[in-house]
Amino acid sequence: MPLRWICREITIRYLSFLNEIEWITTTFQDMNSQILLS
Repeated sequence: MPLRWICREITIRYLSFLNEIEWITTTFQDMNSQILLS
């Protein structure tokens, strides 16, 4: 398994992980603002 492939795989996983965290954070903030508004 070439190192370049491993690096690419790690990068892809890391980016998708960050994307999920961002989504969760956004959703959580939305819920908080809904609670504050109500």
